[in-house]
Amino acid sequence: MIATETVLLVDDHDQMRGLVEMLLSGYGYTVLAAANGAEALERSAAQAGPIDLLVTDISMPGMSGRELAEAMAARHPGIRVLYTSGHLLGAFLDGPLGGHEGYLRKPFRSAELETAVRELLDRPDPGAG
Repeated sequence: MIATETVLLVDDHDQMRGLVEMLLSGYGYTVLAAANGAEALERSAAQAGPIDLLVTDISMPGMSGRELAEAMAARHPGIRVLYTSGHLLGAFLDGPLGGHEGYLRKPFRSAELETAVRELLDRPDPGAG
């Protein structure tokens, strides 16, 4: 199956962002990469089509991954969010994950990333039905 979705990737660590961008592009996704929340919002505003998935580090300087996800949801209703972190999930999230959200702990294997992304994108819309 060839991926057709657009992914906004946000990570403040250059090497991690570059590696994940390479992997996602290799899976067939269109990837918009950004180093922080402000840059991600700029990239998303310049994107003509939909953004299907936000892959974001939870803990970043300035705007957290959760804050970015909230801002993106206002602009792109139905966007899915995959949080990544080298820390335990509860340390940075102020509430439980919703039906459109997932979590992947760093370091992760490429197959784990591919599976997590596909499962989130294929998950039924939590607001539907």
